Order: sequence, then C-alpha cells, then structure tokens
Amino acid sequence: KSKQHYISMGVTYGVVEKALCFSCYDKQRSVMETDNTNEQCILPRCIKKQRAYGYCDLHRKKYIRNHPGLTYEKEMQMFNDQDGKCYLCQEKFESDDASYSSWVVEHNHNCNKHAPEISCDECRRGLACDPCNIIIAFAKEDPEKLRAIANTLEKLV
Repeated sequence: KSKQHYISMGVTYGVVEKALCFSCYDKQRSVMETDNTNEQCILPRCIKKQRAYGYCDLHRKKYIRNHPGLTYEKEMQMFNDQDGKCYLCQEKFESDDASYSSWVVEHNHNCNKHAPEISCDECRRGLACDPCNIIIAFAKEDPEKLRAIANTLEKLV
C-alpha cells in the first residue's frame, strides 16, 4: 500500500504505535473514543465529559499524546517547584491548576527520541507562559538569536 494509505496513531502510554491503514484506524478509534459514559474527566476541577482513557478530549491530547509519562500530579509538582511562575520570565501564572492551566509544558523540540511536538521526561524543561514559549519557538531555540534580540532592544529602549 502507498505511504498515503497509512496514518500514524501517535503515542499512547509512552509507546509509539505503528502506523495503521485508515480502516484499521477508524475501527480502533471507535473503540478508544466511546461516548457511552456520562462520567467527568478524571482531572480535578475539569467538568468535561470523559471520552478515552478517563480523560476529556483536551486532557487526553495533553497527557497521552503530546506528553507521555507526564501526569497531572507531576505537572502540579513542576508548578510548585517553580513557585507558580514561568521558569523563563518568572511571571506568576494566572491559574493554579493544571486542569485549566495558563501555562505550557516547554520542551526541547530537537530531542531525537520522538517527533518535535511530543515531549519526554528528558526533554521537558519546565512550565512556561505562552509568550515565552512562542518567543523560543520563533527563535528556533537559538540562545544567540535571543541574546542578539535582547542586546538590540536594550540599545533602543
């Protein structure tokens, strides 16, 4: 079958799954994402409906797909270790709970163990506010570029 016939299933519980054809993916997805429960997401303070693995869609994407190995408890420990502040700019976060966080899990996008949009325990650097995360992304994680920008700003201000 052609490469276009297959799609990636992503990461589940820290294990990269093999690519499946579209029909196999649809069958697995219907089993994974059953909508037959009225229970809430397993995260505290989240009132969304549980979908797959006990999470709502938003938190499943965060904890299962994008940040395998990261749990609500680990994320809140990072928050407490950082005194509720962005690890880059030291500004206080607006929220104090990962269920509705005002932060992102900042990580090294050049980690060679997985795709750039996924993080692992080794490449997670800390919790960052959205502006700091965007700055790092646009600078392509290049400290020299960030220093040059800061030096230019200091001269102009």
